[in-house]
Amino acid sequence: MKLFYYLIFIISLLSCSSPTNSNINHYDLPQTFPLKVGNAWSYKITDFNQDQNRIRKDTLYVFGMYDNAYKMSYHPNHAFDIVKNNQNKLLVLGHVSLYGIIDTTIFDNPFIWTFFNIDTGFVDKSIFNEYDCFTDSVHISIIKNMEFMNNLYDVYVVKYFFYNSIQWTEQIISVDGLMRERNYIGDELKSERIIQSKFENFFPAMN
Repeated sequence: MKLFYYLIFIISLLSCSSPTNSNINHYDLPQTFPLKVGNAWSYKITDFNQDQNRIRKDTLYVFGMYDNAYKMSYHPNHAFDIVKNNQNKLLVLGHVSLYGIIDTTIFDNPFIWTFFNIDTGFVDKSIFNEYDCFTDSVHISIIKNMEFMNNLYDVYVVKYFFYNSIQWTEQIISVDGLMRERNYIGDELKSERIIQSKFENFFPAMN
């Protein structure tokens, strides 16, 4: 009988000391892209090849303002996109090249980088005639409680299909921004960009 109570005592101790999910944060679906000057995201990028995979790192920066929009770039010393949240979409309004003479291009039709707060399924592109979305079709779905960096996120999964769906890209978007991007040709995964860290008040070294 003493052995029985001893075992019950040990089990209760283990159950009390075992890890729980109480420290895991849960984040709802994003409403907009987190455009804030100083936000930055570090990514691990893998290019998949038959002989040897190429692995590298890159950082995406929101590093300044352009009128009432934001400057966003992986390589701010060379070029940046002019981006803005507008009506449940992240829009690319233009592009600035810093090679030699500064060259600024403002698009006649803003480019849709991604969507928020839209019905799931295939997107009816006919309702976005005033924008450019250089894909054959776009499909949106939602995943609940996807784990990233020891937290749980409700995320949008946005798939862009090109060239009669032979080539396609899948993006996973959370309140923290772009979490993962994969590029496929058919069923073959060609490259992956996956978040490693998110920073605030983090700026590139500018020339």
